[in-house]
Amino acid sequence: MEPESMKLTQNFCFADSGNSLNIGCILILSSFRLFGYQFNRNKNMVRKKTRKKSTAHKKKFSKGKIGLFLFALIAVSWIAWMGLCYFRMPPTMQKNICDTVKNYLQDRQEISAYDLLCDVHRACHLQNCVRAAVPFDDCPVYGGVPVLRDYKQRENYQILKNRAFWCGYDNKKRNPIWTAYQLSAEQSFQAEEQPQLFKTDSRTRARVTSAEYIGSGFDRGQMVPRCGIAAIWGKKAEKETFLMSNVCPRKHDLNIGLWRDLELRELENYVPRYQKIWVITGPVFNHNEICETSSGVSVPTAFYKIYIDESAGRVVVMALLIPQQQTGTEKLKNFLVSVNEIESLTALDFFTEFSEEEQKKIEGVAATCLW
Repeated sequence: MEPESMKLTQNFCFADSGNSLNIGCILILSSFRLFGYQFNRNKNMVRKKTRKKSTAHKKKFSKGKIGLFLFALIAVSWIAWMGLCYFRMPPTMQKNICDTVKNYLQDRQEISAYDLLCDVHRACHLQNCVRAAVPFDDCPVYGGVPVLRDYKQRENYQILKNRAFWCGYDNKKRNPIWTAYQLSAEQSFQAEEQPQLFKTDSRTRARVTSAEYIGSGFDRGQMVPRCGIAAIWGKKAEKETFLMSNVCPRKHDLNIGLWRDLELRELENYVPRYQKIWVITGPVFNHNEICETSSGVSVPTAFYKIYIDESAGRVVVMALLIPQQQTGTEKLKNFLVSVNEIESLTALDFFTEFSEEEQKKIEGVAATCLW
């Protein structure tokens, strides 16, 4: 057995490593901004090509050199310290970081250096997370099918299974209340540019038609995006995203703005970074006063998305709650929430295959930053 003093020393070193990485990330990101600012200023000054260089110009150029020197000094110091911290880490954490850097080097088209730093920082703080649980092979819902807590709503509720996604449909609200799908880096199909026609889903009792949205003031908002499904699952699966059981009334500004940006981010950024992600998404209604279109389709007040990543062998969750009324200028990170908050608004219970203790870890805390 190890002496108590040695255990304390190891714990201290590990904690010191995590704090050092936090400080290092802040310093190097600050240096990026400083260097980028100075570099752009110097570049603009050189382009002017004036015949006479004033003393003020020389002073500014010397400031740029100082900024470059400080950036290099901080970067080298941070890399050296991070290397020292790396060798203090447990082997499993070292492997997580190696895999993260490898993914970045292989698929960096839509991945920035900032994304890499965030992923490395996150990999260093996964020791208290829940271990990954592999879902059923034919089930795109991670951690178990969501359970509807309100027994009164269950008589109008049905689960619809498609090739690439599942959804829980409420025939009274005439909306899907949750949808779940999986995206992976194994893209083998090309999405068609020409949009397809929305079709009524004959499996539902509500039988919502595409014509009911004409003149309603809302777009046909797809919960499961067609592009991601088409690229990975093919044309037949793409057609199923145009079923009206996959549609909610969504404001136009949100549909072509923040929501579209989020769907592109998950396909072009999250999938290359994590190789495989699971997504649960759906609407949120004001149960005290539900608004409806003229045809009786309930209008959500907001929409949620829950992202699940297990690339590091641990379950990492990020949840967002985005209201209908958006201008498009808002930042996505402002909408980060906990899964518990979404559960309280939707009366749904997610991750039911996990124990109560594991659910608390997954659902209780909101992500501190956008992936």
